[in-house]
Amino acid sequence: MLRTASAVDVVIVGAGPAGLAAARHLTGAGVSVAVLEASPEIGGRSVTDRLDGFRLDHCGRPLAVSAAELRRTPGLGELTPRPFAPGLSVHNGQRVQRISAPRSTRGALSAARALVRADRRTERRTDRQAGRQTGRLPDRRAERDADRRIVRRLDRRTGRAAPSYATPP
Repeated sequence: MLRTASAVDVVIVGAGPAGLAAARHLTGAGVSVAVLEASPEIGGRSVTDRLDGFRLDHCGRPLAVSAAELRRTPGLGELTPRPFAPGLSVHNGQRVQRISAPRSTRGALSAARALVRADRRTERRTDRQAGRQTGRLPDRRAERDADRRIVRRLDRRTGRAAPSYATPP
């Protein structure tokens, strides 16, 4: 039921995990709340989007709480947290590819260089597909410039010479 802010005790901005948990705790204590969310769905950064057969999680960090903390939260006691390995798994519906986190600065530098040197045709194809999903083509120039600045900064810190980058068409 939609209510105005004056008809509730507390207004919570954001229907992500923290906002929903706060609303649950407050309503459990007898406080009336209104939860406001700008997105069409609830969940905040815990929402998983689907794009071209891939699942994309926006969460910066996985849920990392102790089992004791979960048991104290009403309705969540039956959940069992699982450990997360560093890196990520890429699923495309047919196979899974595991990509590990870099183990050193040198590994991070290599990964950054690989990202900057990515095949431009693949990037353009991805842009076209994203444009079909969103109705507009994204401008990747600023993103590429930021990638180049990061690699140059890493090169300076490690004493390696920054490669020259040709501007893609």
